[in-house]
Amino acid sequence: MAKKAALNEIAPNRMVRAAPLTATIVRLVGKNTNKMYASKNTTRDTILGSTTACSLKQLEFVCLKYQSLSKVASNIAGLINRPRIGIVISMAQNQPPLLEFRNVTVIKGRKKILNCLSLTIRTGENVALLGPNGAGKSSFIKAITREYYPLPQKTGFSFRIWGKDRWDVFDLRFLLGIVSSDLQGVFAYEISGMDVVLSGFFSSIGLYGHRITRQMRKKAEEILRFLEIYQLRNRFMTEMSSGEARRFLIARALIHNPKTLILDEPTNSLDLHAQHIFRKVLRKISKSGIGIVLITQNMQDIIPEISRVILMRNGRFYKDGPKTDVLTSSNISRLFKVPVRIKKEKGYYYVIGF
Repeated sequence: MAKKAALNEIAPNRMVRAAPLTATIVRLVGKNTNKMYASKNTTRDTILGSTTACSLKQLEFVCLKYQSLSKVASNIAGLINRPRIGIVISMAQNQPPLLEFRNVTVIKGRKKILNCLSLTIRTGENVALLGPNGAGKSSFIKAITREYYPLPQKTGFSFRIWGKDRWDVFDLRFLLGIVSSDLQGVFAYEISGMDVVLSGFFSSIGLYGHRITRQMRKKAEEILRFLEIYQLRNRFMTEMSSGEARRFLIARALIHNPKTLILDEPTNSLDLHAQHIFRKVLRKISKSGIGIVLITQNMQDIIPEISRVILMRNGRFYKDGPKTDVLTSSNISRLFKVPVRIKKEKGYYYVIGF
């Protein structure tokens, strides 16, 4: 029990009854963390003695601050209405960062397309990378997928995923589900949505004599129902709208239960209705416990569940911090080199006043 606290299980996105968080908890969001921490005057009794709803991510800080896990577990279990449903709350301090880059530079031809990038993204953290065309956002994804390798540095260099410098790219499927901007074009032929999802088991473009087990098909069907596209499973990708096809690619990326989903410009070519559906689906994925790393040039793509935003331009990170501090009129005006005003509404941020 030193590393994990096994509680009476609840669904990953289920709300439980716990403490009044507004007065006792502060959210510290920076380059290295997006966790909940107790303020100095917080006590265990104030955390566990109230009936205000909070999520599992907010409960996790109790285990981080108070190490008597069995007592915490028993207190929380007594506040849960459905004690037979379960989850294991992991001790986050024992997990390596999902991504840990220090002084990462990538050169293509004679140009530095990534220039001394440094960042840490924790497992389960929801992050948006925002920048104009040509900023280096897609190159950053290719560095993650090991399509691009950085120049080695003598000191202060790190290029780790989940604490490891070297990975078999096929093993990365279990950590990262990636939907790139190029993937939809690759599947633009007469292949059914179901076959696209099933191909994720093999990291193949289609199925070519691969053996599909009953368990694989069942898993694919569960994901399609979760994303609300099960009824389209037998339709060809070429017969779908851009938004429908995009959701099948997300289903393919989720097939290995990744810890984090990385999306590269996911709303490009989507109309307003498709964008609305996509953001609804993305929020649903986030609430299921999967981390989101969103790469975009459209600020309205940043769903309320994303709390950290990184601004990128000219191959560098320009700003990195809490969404409320980064998405300001002055920062966005400088990033895109156009005077704008930012409006916040219902957790979303919009550009106005061109």
